[in-house]
Amino acid sequence: MLFELPFEIIYHIALFLPTATSVAHLSQTCRRLHAIITAEDSRIFRAFVSTKFPQIETPPFWKDAAQALASRSRALDRHAVIGRFVLPPRNAAKIGSHRATRRDNPTLGYRPAIDSYEVWNGERWADRKEVLAWGAADELIIRIKQSGTNAREKWFVFSDLEQTSSYDDICGVCLLKSCYYSKDTSTEHLVFGRVRGEISLLAISPDKEVHEYKRQFETHGLELERIGLSDGPHPILAAHFANGTISFYHTTSENNPVQAFTHIRITSDRVTRNKCSRFLSPDKYALATGRFEDSLSIAAFRPEGLSLFRQFDVGSMDIDEHTGINKRANVTAVSPLNTSTSGMSTGNVFLAAWGDRAIRLHDLRSHNPFEATFRDSTNQNPVYNILPFGHDRFVVGAGGDAVVKIFDLRMPNTYNYLDAKGHSFIS
Repeated sequence: MLFELPFEIIYHIALFLPTATSVAHLSQTCRRLHAIITAEDSRIFRAFVSTKFPQIETPPFWKDAAQALASRSRALDRHAVIGRFVLPPRNAAKIGSHRATRRDNPTLGYRPAIDSYEVWNGERWADRKEVLAWGAADELIIRIKQSGTNAREKWFVFSDLEQTSSYDDICGVCLLKSCYYSKDTSTEHLVFGRVRGEISLLAISPDKEVHEYKRQFETHGLELERIGLSDGPHPILAAHFANGTISFYHTTSENNPVQAFTHIRITSDRVTRNKCSRFLSPDKYALATGRFEDSLSIAAFRPEGLSLFRQFDVGSMDIDEHTGINKRANVTAVSPLNTSTSGMSTGNVFLAAWGDRAIRLHDLRSHNPFEATFRDSTNQNPVYNILPFGHDRFVVGAGGDAVVKIFDLRMPNTYNYLDAKGHSFIS
């Protein structure tokens, strides 16, 4: 009988069960199996999570984690997605002066700048804190939501400008996670940048409703496009300017203002703006050049400085020759995939959206220019953002129709009714 088998064999059998519910049902068959399943703080559910959902970082509440991840996977298999509209309340706390009056009409267009993080801070799965921040013109909107035992929610609107224009709009927001080396648990730290070239590290106290500028970053007045931040306790800040220069700063520097420790300058005759640049890991950085010979370049941070790690050219991609010349070399989005059990990306595997509206999977350890191609034959709008989640899916934000797409990494070939029509057996 099953309950008479040794613990090791039962443990091994349980790992082949497809769902967390199946494991729970197994524990309900008899007292011995219940004792085995729940032993060592439900150790078997920990193995279930690490086997079925590798590379997903969760707190050590293994039974709850198994149930939550299995439920999410089942919902995605059924194409069930819930979207929520977030709107700041009228009674949001005002931090700063808020005395500025805007007298000009917006001229630069809306540039969404948003960031968030979630951390477990209690003894239950439900005890977690979520911080959300985004730029709304010249103001910074922040929501801090605590779930679980001490559930509460606070909203803040920050602005300390005397007068504003389109060049005061916030074009980059990066929250510093809880692992940041000098972060106090009672404050939220973030880096934000304005179009006119001002980049600041700001600390906000939710309880006292006060703010403090920790550092300024020297930009020499260059117009700012976007900013990015690497992971880890000592993150590097990347500032992408409108003239094609990308400057890198140490956020842990004690100097004020902080000077850039290295620069990259991208020049291209085919595009007016470089479409994307992003950290793949704390020591790797991807940037689109708009050139045919090195459309996507990967730079590596080494002790002696920044050096070229690898290049991807248009000719090595499976891009249709009918695609426009300028579009072929245009990479519009890049995002790393987490393939490490440490919870931090190594930067070797990443997704990139190319000019033919296809997303390609690249592996820096492979000699191949790409490993897989993901296409949506029903929507040919450009891709502006890629967000992987879990180990098998990623979300894509496309322009034009404000479409959000969900791709499965296990299925690179999508259904195309035109291809199916050519092979139809019905006359």
